[in-house]
Amino acid sequence: MEELIDSSCGDELVSKLTELLVSGERSREKSLFLVAVFRGLADQIEASLVEDKPSRKEEAPETVPEAEGDEALLQPDSEGLAEQDQVVTVDVVPTIPAQPVTTESMHQPPNKKKVYKQREFDINKYMRRHIALEVLYIGSAYNGFAMQKDTKETVEEKLFYALRKTCLIAPAADRWEDCGYSRCGRTDKGVHAFGQVVALQLRSSVLCAQSEDFPPEPTTELDYVGILNRALPGDIRVRRWCAVPDDFSARFSCSWRHYKYFFYLKEEHDLEAMEAAASFLRGEHDFRNFCRMDAVNVSNYSRCILSSVISPATGVRDKRQSFDEQLYVWDVKGSAFLWHQVRCMMAVLLMVANGDEEPTIIKQMLSVTTYPRKPQYKMASEAPLVLYKCGFEEKMQWNHGPSTVMRGLTEHLAGLQAEQGIRAAILDTAVLEHELATGAHTRRLALRKYRSRSENRMQTSGSLMDILTQQEASEGSEGEAAGSE
Repeated sequence: MEELIDSSCGDELVSKLTELLVSGERSREKSLFLVAVFRGLADQIEASLVEDKPSRKEEAPETVPEAEGDEALLQPDSEGLAEQDQVVTVDVVPTIPAQPVTTESMHQPPNKKKVYKQREFDINKYMRRHIALEVLYIGSAYNGFAMQKDTKETVEEKLFYALRKTCLIAPAADRWEDCGYSRCGRTDKGVHAFGQVVALQLRSSVLCAQSEDFPPEPTTELDYVGILNRALPGDIRVRRWCAVPDDFSARFSCSWRHYKYFFYLKEEHDLEAMEAAASFLRGEHDFRNFCRMDAVNVSNYSRCILSSVISPATGVRDKRQSFDEQLYVWDVKGSAFLWHQVRCMMAVLLMVANGDEEPTIIKQMLSVTTYPRKPQYKMASEAPLVLYKCGFEEKMQWNHGPSTVMRGLTEHLAGLQAEQGIRAAILDTAVLEHELATGAHTRRLALRKYRSRSENRMQTSGSLMDILTQQEASEGSEGEAAGSE
């Protein structure tokens, strides 16, 4: 067979036939046999062309009769094989035609990588325990803390997304019924928090089959701080966690809330009058004139203010203090607060510092007899307000997690501080550049207007008493007109 293929006759035709036939998925014996058959036909055609060379142009050369399938190819002309050696007959087993082999498929390596189906995490195999989380967030980019129907940009929405992503709660768990969720307070849009506290049922590290080891020690429990912080946005962080009883409520178990409000004062502002006015807020009073009315959900407007102190903000690096301005902070602590209560109280205190009102205006507004209706005034800005801390009667055993987690949180907060510092430096450079073109007096005026804008002071034409007098006069004139009719 090898000698038959190595014949020198019809090499060009044989090479083409060989390439055509061997390209399919056929056995080697069958391929060699077909090559031998076609070589015999090629020799026969070449011999006839040599003998009849003069009449080559007039008569067409002999052609090989068409054959169908592999069976026709296996029946060669007996005359063409007369001069050849004996041909070995090979039984050919019919095979299914193979797919054509392309150049790309020849160079592609076989795909040996196994695809594993990810198993669903079964949270029901683990024990659950009631955990309190202390949350820190910068609220500038969020529409408040509590979830809302018309937006997803709330701190609570991001927190529950992280809880579901980390499988600390079931994917379809309801926060109230299934998780036993409670929160200490609801901050408004743009308000920040250093010590917001929430409580809910979370997955533990102990399996249900090992319930005798429940509850585990804090060192063997899940690192709730590290797990959640890896899934939360950069401006929301869990500071620490604490195991609490099942009847614990972050709202009703909280005994006091502590807020801080940062603001600037200049030398011409009356700080003493502002401090005197702030002292009148201490004690239990009816604060309906210092809040946004919510008659649907609130019927009792009595709240107790435990402390109200104004002091310089120590330990805060601030360049604006060199511009004849001092940064102060108002610390107010109370058992509970009404909607927008802190911002409304701050707005009146800033009016007192500005000389627009006397400190006694606080006493007058706390008297429902003197002010039966809330005067119309603009609240202070939400940007400088911080929910600083929440206090509880029972002793809370807070866990910060491993030292690496605590160090990572500190570095993360330092990075946020550096980012804000760069922004402040850019604005300071812009102010200095503008001063070179306009003069120092323009700079002082611009800073004063900027401070008024940032603190969102109310701009009124008269005192609160004048506004109330105008309202009563208009209501009286309307009543007289109605009586005359």
